Amino acid sequence: MHIRVAVDIKDGIYVYATGGNRERYLPPDWLQGKALSPSEALYELNRRFGANQFYMADLDAIGGRTEEVLGRYRRVTRDVWLDLGVHSDLQWHYITSQLDLPLILCTETTPVEEWLALTRLLRFDDIISLDYREGNVRFLDTMVTVEALPELLQSIKLCTRVLFLDLDRVGSQMGPQWDIIGGLRRLLPRVWVGGGIRDHRDLSLAEELRIEGIVMATGVFNGSVALQARIEKGRSHDSRP
Repeated sequence: MHIRVAVDIKDGIYVYATGGNRERYLPPDWLQGKALSPSEALYELNRRFGANQFYMADLDAIGGRTEEVLGRYRRVTRDVWLDLGVHSDLQWHYITSQLDLPLILCTETTPVEEWLALTRLLRFDDIISLDYREGNVRFLDTMVTVEALPELLQSIKLCTRVLFLDLDRVGSQMGPQWDIIGGLRRLLPRVWVGGGIRDHRDLSLAEELRIEGIVMATGVFNGSVALQARIEKGRSHDSRP
C-alpha cells in the first residue's frame, strides 16, 4: 500500500493543512519559520521524513491563478499528484499540454455536470478526489449524499484512482470513516483515503480493505507513522525472490 505525503502551496510557499480551512494554513512548525518553494518542500520532505510520493494542492491555482503558477511544476521530477483546481475541459487540455504530471480532478472546485464530462478525459495516471465535508461530497454547485455515490460513479472507468478526501478530518488524526470507505471500496477497485489518518492501526485497516493508498501528513510529521521504515520494509518485501 502506498503512502503519499500531502503538500499544500499558498502564495508560492509550502503550508500545512488543518481542517480544510485554507485561511489558517501556515508553514509547519518543524520548518522553524523557513519558507520553501514547491520543489524545495519536496526535497526537504524526502530528506527529513523519507517521503517519495506526494499529493500537492496549489491553492493559488485553485484560487484562479493557474497560468501564473504552472512554471513551478515544469521541472518537478518527483512522484507528484497535482491539484490545480481544474474545472473545465479547456483548462484541462491547456494544463496537460504544459505539464507531464498526473492531475487531480476534485469535486469541490467543479460543477457536477462539468465534473462528469471531465471524468471522460482522465488519463490512466490521473485521479478523482471526492471531497467530503459535513456529511456530503461537495461539488462547486451542489452536494451529493453518500447514498447517491453509486449512481454518480457508475460511469467512472474501473482503472481510475479515486481518493476519498475527508476535509473535515484533515490534520485531525480522528480516524477515517471506514464505513463509508468500505462501501466505496465495494464499488471501485482503486480507492485511496485521505483525512484523519491516525497511525499504523489505520494503515492496517486500509490494508484489510485492500485500499490502494493513503494521503496523509500529520502522522508522518509527529512520528505516529514511521514512513521511512515502512518504505524500507516495502522495498525489502519487493526484492524477495
